[in-house]
Amino acid sequence: MALPDWVGVVGASLGGGGVIGGTLAALRFKSEKRKLEADAAQVLTASSVDYAVKLNERLDKLADKVDRMEDEQDRQREILQVHHEWDLIVVSTVRELGGTVPNPPPLFLTSKAS
Repeated sequence: MALPDWVGVVGASLGGGGVIGGTLAALRFKSEKRKLEADAAQVLTASSVDYAVKLNERLDKLADKVDRMEDEQDRQREILQVHHEWDLIVVSTVRELGGTVPNPPPLFLTSKAS
């Protein structure tokens, strides 16, 4: 039994429509995939920039802290130098008056060779 011609035309149309529909769906999927990838890249970029800003703020704070500590260390050295000179005068005076007193202990750290 032969099928009428219109059955072939309808079948071809439906089959062709399926191919076209599948192709359109694939194109839509690719488009959505690209959009998702672009959105993900944007989120990563924003997160990276935010992290870099926070890291720079932290580094600035640490640099300020190091500067303050170096200033304080310089003042401590000056105070220790004055104290060391005073210690030498006191030891000398005590010895001139007949007393015995050991040399003053060191006030400065000696650097260790690595």
